[in-house]
Amino acid sequence: MADKPEANGAPESSGVAAGTESGGAATAQGKSRTRFKDWVISNAPLLAAVVTAIMFVMIIASLFWPFIRLSAAPQTTLLRELSDAAVARGLITFLVAVSTVGIALILTVYAVATQDPRAKENFGMAKEVLSALIGVLGTIVGFYFGSTTTLPSQQPPPTVQVSAMKIVNAKVEPLSAKSGETFKITAEISGGKPPYDYAISFKPDAISAVNKRASDGKISDDFTVPSGISPGTTLDAAIKVKDQAGASVDVDKPVKLTVGQ
Repeated sequence: MADKPEANGAPESSGVAAGTESGGAATAQGKSRTRFKDWVISNAPLLAAVVTAIMFVMIIASLFWPFIRLSAAPQTTLLRELSDAAVARGLITFLVAVSTVGIALILTVYAVATQDPRAKENFGMAKEVLSALIGVLGTIVGFYFGSTTTLPSQQPPPTVQVSAMKIVNAKVEPLSAKSGETFKITAEISGGKPPYDYAISFKPDAISAVNKRASDGKISDDFTVPSGISPGTTLDAAIKVKDQAGASVDVDKPVKLTVGQ
């Protein structure tokens, strides 16, 4: 009978052992999690620096990749693109901006997560570098946007819209003239770029053509009906004008003079 308690105590001891093992496993797991958390917190600045560096490298690679591919055309090399002042300024501004933001992110994570007793001193030294970069970034951005703004004195002169050139109010006075009498042909030039060179020719060519210049766009010339032209003959006067831009135009319909008796 004295041996029964010993028999009954065996299961109890085994349960205690199992509980001890499970509790030890949980404690070990908790310690592992704590160590990992402590490691993440203590190395947070380094992790932030690594992530920022990877992002920076990816961004730089995205900029340079089109120029380092074997299939890229020689005309699109980076050096050729950087010969353009606008491209060079934009690239420099972008690189400095990304660097400044990356350093600011690292410093922020370091100040929040680090447990280093010298954190304040280290942050102060790093802040001086960040302040210098912010100053450089402000100077570059100010110069970039300032140089892209054209001063009023540097603006190109406004473009003058030149309307289409045409000959208007072409007429002959009087409408009929005898041999030896004088008649006048008048017209006005609108549009185009003055001064104008014009020519008046007749058909039939009994009267010699004239070539003159009209600075103010007004045409007014006197002619004499030559002798030997049969009465009733109609003289058609054609007018052609050319401006300083090289454009030319003809009168819509010739003006007519009837030779009287």
